[in-house]
Amino acid sequence: PIENICRGIGVETRIVDPFDLRDAVQNVYEMLKMDGVKVLIFRHECPLTETKKREKKPKVYVDQDKCIGEECGCARFCTRVFKCPGNIWDPAKGKAKIDDAVCVGCGLCADLCPAKAIIVEEEA
Repeated sequence: PIENICRGIGVETRIVDPFDLRDAVQNVYEMLKMDGVKVLIFRHECPLTETKKREKKPKVYVDQDKCIGEECGCARFCTRVFKCPGNIWDPAKGKAKIDDAVCVGCGLCADLCPAKAIIVEEEA
């Protein structure tokens, strides 16, 4: 497995369940503070897989009044670190936004946003 290769070459490697959100987020932030190369493996079926099977998807958007961009203290976690293709950075506004064409509505970004600026609204 990939983790054996990573550990074999001396890379700090952790395996976490992304559905154990508290542990996953804690590991992400801990590894961001470490120097050098590190690998964090999220081992679980991607939440996007199940979401794509649904007929209706939730509306996901960034509340521009709540998004504090670079001032968040999270180093733009939603776009720079999490790197979901549905989360994009708007350099003109200095804030995150959701690409509706790509977002599948899983809501994981909303759980990770420390400013609680990402909103998920279920469709009726």
